[in-house]
Amino acid sequence: MKYILISIGFFISSNVYAQIGKSKKVDKITEVGRVERILGDYISVYTLSFLEKDGNDFYCLAFTNEQTLYADNSPDQKILTFTATQDEFDYFYNFLLEGFEEEQFRYLEVGQDTVKTLPPISTFLYIYVDFKDGTSASLKLTKRQLSQLFGKKMPKKKGKRK
Repeated sequence: MKYILISIGFFISSNVYAQIGKSKKVDKITEVGRVERILGDYISVYTLSFLEKDGNDFYCLAFTNEQTLYADNSPDQKILTFTATQDEFDYFYNFLLEGFEEEQFRYLEVGQDTVKTLPPISTFLYIYVDFKDGTSASLKLTKRQLSQLFGKKMPKKKGKRK
């Protein structure tokens, strides 16, 4: 009898203190851009998605943390989230694009996190993200991959093809 009462008490108390809230409807999520990269034995997919949430433009950049890529067999995935107007979104893209031409370390506050760029090595721009929770992550992209991720078109190169 004692075990039955304890079981009933546990069942009742667990229902009272449940931590799951009510679900909310999310409008359509639009993929702005997508880049697939082969990183050693691992295929990484970077995506930039857009959602209008509470009247704000909400963006989500999901990427593989290249800092952990070679540390173990399961690199972690990171997500950078921010709200931005179209002008702010274009400013962020241009900040990254201009990083290919800069010879110095640069940083930009994006949402509650900090995005840093280092001078490009070869054809890649190295992008580091310091998250508000104290963690960091990195990724590297070519100009073409950056444009593809942000849904922009690369200007065609002028010149003759042979």
